[in-house]
Amino acid sequence: METFTAQILIVEDDENIAKMIKVSLSLGNYKGTICSDGNQVMDYLRAGDYQLILLDIMLPGKDGFQLMEEIILHTG
Repeated sequence: METFTAQILIVEDDENIAKMIKVSLSLGNYKGTICSDGNQVMDYLRAGDYQLILLDIMLPGKDGFQLMEEIILHTG
């Protein structure tokens, strides 16, 4: 059974970039989960236990700046 050192939420709407990041993270034994729509990020955060969020700025739905404010308000 593979043990991951951390779970990372990859918030990126470009599928190729998101997959490249996920593969790169897996080489370091990190588990990447991809979310491609700003409107779905909070659902992912409620459902998962992420140690890091890689957050794109230009996203469909809510942009990265809006999401960062929302994340800080709900976790701070």
